Amino acid sequence: MASTATSLLPLPTEPSPVSDALGQPVPGWAPDAAQAADTASLLDQAWTPRQPGVLSAAVVHAVASGWDDPQLARWLAAKLADHSLAGSAVGWLVADVAQGAHQGEPQRRAVPWAVAASLVSEAAAGPIGLFAGPVSLAAACARPGPRGTALITAHKATLLAHVTGQAAPGGHDAVAATALDDMAHAKRRAVWVDRLAQWADCRDETKARAFVEPKFRVHLLQGGIDGAQRAVCRGLDVGIPHELIAQSLILAAAERLWRCDPQGDADPAVIHGRADLEAVFLLCASVRQLRGRIDTASWLDLLLFATGQVAGLAPLDLPEAQRPALPEPAALHQTWDHGPEIAKIVGHLHAGRGIQAVAVLRAYFLLALPEQPLCAQLREAMLADRRADTLAAARGMAMGLAAIDEFMAAAGHPHRELILAAATASLCAPLPQRTSLQLAEAAWQRRHIGFFRHGVLST
Repeated sequence: MASTATSLLPLPTEPSPVSDALGQPVPGWAPDAAQAADTASLLDQAWTPRQPGVLSAAVVHAVASGWDDPQLARWLAAKLADHSLAGSAVGWLVADVAQGAHQGEPQRRAVPWAVAASLVSEAAAGPIGLFAGPVSLAAACARPGPRGTALITAHKATLLAHVTGQAAPGGHDAVAATALDDMAHAKRRAVWVDRLAQWADCRDETKARAFVEPKFRVHLLQGGIDGAQRAVCRGLDVGIPHELIAQSLILAAAERLWRCDPQGDADPAVIHGRADLEAVFLLCASVRQLRGRIDTASWLDLLLFATGQVAGLAPLDLPEAQRPALPEPAALHQTWDHGPEIAKIVGHLHAGRGIQAVAVLRAYFLLALPEQPLCAQLREAMLADRRADTLAAARGMAMGLAAIDEFMAAAGHPHRELILAAATASLCAPLPQRTSLQLAEAAWQRRHIGFFRHGVLST
């Protein structure tokens, strides 16, 4: 995905002070004072050639020239809308980056904004429209389907609106709409739809103290779609607090991602794979974060929908006898200096050594070293360019950032390290490329049949 910018203007005699997102000089981009005075015009000029390195340099220059996060967010949001990208993984990532940069250290804002801008530029240069090419076909056939995609998009639009200061387009109406459901989900939904209002006010604090999350998670992972949704319905019937069920669903999605069978992922006959697991993890994170932002009955409906998505991906698991345990914590010196240990984790992540990164990560937590600096460094590391495909790269980055948020939200849970472990391993795993013919077949099956062949997934 990463590209090298070619010269648009005569090369400057002195090295350009502007660098791209990786910190390397970009040849041919040396804006003069007149261009710098009109930053919006400069950005638009950099956008036109569709060269991400050049655009990254312009974004870095815009930050240095005083553009704030709302200005950058509004400019990128307009590009997303112009090229129908808001509902894609690229659009989701822009919202995450906007939120993170807005809350981060001012002097480090340029890099995430440059990464987001370059991804939008690459995605906009590709084919747009249903069945127009591999990227749009992947969006058409991937889990979590149209309803899940609308849900994530509505959540991310709200995050972006907080930064831009503009209303989120469409609000959450699309999230609660049932018109996007496939027939199988609509049939299952009929079982619980009349009980949503009752569950909204049903809460028993004694059940919170008695709730054994790992046992509940087994039902979500091994009960099939119907069994997992029945378990959630029973939990709601007896008053288990909603936030505990949502947290268990996040952990189930992370465990499913950790269990992903690399053989099936590499088999061209199996259309679903790690990409779908990452998208469903993003879906579950969006559902949990939407709690309290929409009415409770609608939120519970979405919770059950996401439960079915996690359960439905069980065919992608490794066989039980082959499922790996989390690696043993790496041997680290007892120390209060967390900097070198964080550097080891980030170094392994950049080098694609997922298991080693997880081993050091587990040792870091075992030594009870501070989490805030670790998460801050991981946020930057998640934005590295590791995948050749723009959509896959954006989805991986968004998934990694969501994993950090969910890890922090699960404070106190003894198994929460699984969330970061699964995301780290997934980012480092090889991702297969699907042909347009395979993607077209998957999209057609979802649209007209509602299930996939080759033994993978029945919705």
